[in-house]
Amino acid sequence: MSSQAPATKVDTARKLLGLWQSDRSRTLEFWGFAKNAKPATKRIFKSRDFFGHLRWHITGKRIRVVHEEGSRAYLYTVMWKDEHRVIIRIGGKKPDVRDIHFDGDDHLYMLAGRANCEFFRRVRSNT
Repeated sequence: MSSQAPATKVDTARKLLGLWQSDRSRTLEFWGFAKNAKPATKRIFKSRDFFGHLRWHITGKRIRVVHEEGSRAYLYTVMWKDEHRVIIRIGGKKPDVRDIHFDGDDHLYMLAGRANCEFFRRVRSNT
């Protein structure tokens, strides 16, 4: 008989809470382009202006999406979760569903388009 206490499971949805920053280098490391993608399209996606600026600030009920044009807050609900993923529904009239996969406690990725993922890293507060 083992004297060790059973490992406690972390509520995966709680791992979402906090500030997340788009991880440009990691996203581009895994980003694939269609065979017929135009060179101009590839340049836009690889430019410093494309990935790396988006931030998601997630609380228990809201997501504030922050980007160059401003920010917007949305209500969200957890539709499904397991120990490695969370599927959330964002917004009301035209909801957006995101399938979020955790890669450790401080990294996540979500589907972006048909076959690519955008990676995010947790941003720690200075306070």
